[in-house]
Amino acid sequence: MACNPLYAASVKGSGVTIAVIGRSNIVPGDIATFQSFSGLPSNPIQTIINGPDPDLVNGDQMESSLDVEWASGIAPSATEKFITSASTTTADGIQLSAQYAVSNNIGDIISLSYGSCEKSISRSGVNYWSSLWQQAQTQGQTVLVSSGDSGVAGCDISSQATAVGGAGVNGLCSSPYSTCVGGTQFNNTSNPSLYWQSSGTVSALSYIPETVWNESGSNLYASGGGKSRYLSKPVWQVSPGVPVDNARYVPDVSQSASGHDGYIIYVSGSQ
Repeated sequence: MACNPLYAASVKGSGVTIAVIGRSNIVPGDIATFQSFSGLPSNPIQTIINGPDPDLVNGDQMESSLDVEWASGIAPSATEKFITSASTTTADGIQLSAQYAVSNNIGDIISLSYGSCEKSISRSGVNYWSSLWQQAQTQGQTVLVSSGDSGVAGCDISSQATAVGGAGVNGLCSSPYSTCVGGTQFNNTSNPSLYWQSSGTVSALSYIPETVWNESGSNLYASGGGKSRYLSKPVWQVSPGVPVDNARYVPDVSQSASGHDGYIIYVSGSQ
């Protein structure tokens, strides 16, 4: 619903290139099926394999399919390039793909939905990612990175029942040169009929109230967020609602991300 005014003004991503970062290959037919199912125009993506083909990697394939399909769903007229690299003994595939996108200036927008907590990658790792995103910004690239899905316990795996790693944020998104994207969930359980079409295709009737994404309980699933342990607060983040200290806080923006209202994707031919 939030995109409707833009779509009405024919703002659908035409002339913009989106680079999606991955470490698995994907099935091109899944993208075509998703676009057809969603009533979108056919808009094939370009896959760039950086180095050896990583093939289809369990788990990562689904993550990449989600990212690629919904980038085309939100901006159906944009050019989309999926950059993927196989992990090596010395470098993660995500790092290699991100380096490739920045070094070759691919994409007006870079979309990355992976992460590792700052404590795990240390100050040097955080500085590495911040420097990479600073280069991207200098080149005119907008970098969007997910804040994580373990709540404030960014050093723990989201499927765990208990957090043991302490508070931490995603070191790939804590840079002030990236836009860190968190998650919300719809706050419509008291009267869903006010907001959802009751028959036929499930569609939102109007804006749905949101709250922070928090489905933790038997696990840690929630929107990542908190303050950086290494990076200082940028001048532009000194504003109402941000704690008064010298730390960089994330996320910067948030959008519906919970299992409460999941997103339809296609992976290896299955919805």
